[in-house]
Amino acid sequence: MAENADYNLVWVPLSDESRAKFNETAANAFIDSMIGVDYGYQNMLMGWIDHVSENFPCLPGTTDMCLAPELIDVMFANAERLIPATNIVWAQAIK
Repeated sequence: MAENADYNLVWVPLSDESRAKFNETAANAFIDSMIGVDYGYQNMLMGWIDHVSENFPCLPGTTDMCLAPELIDVMFANAERLIPATNIVWAQAIK
């Protein structure tokens, strides 16, 4: 499924210790519960901007030149006009 969806996939064998702890039934149940969940770039973006007034990205090497919360509404409103698909990101943010 990952190859058909053009996902990056790395197959790494578990160590003997990790293999002994691994619960395949629980792992498969988790995977089955996640199939169809929209988890793409929009979730990664909103995970980065995850608080109303903290944890906003700053310019590299600074702590005082950061993205302002007030800019988020303006940024998404304008982005949605230019690129309608960005409404997916905004919809994820307000869930």
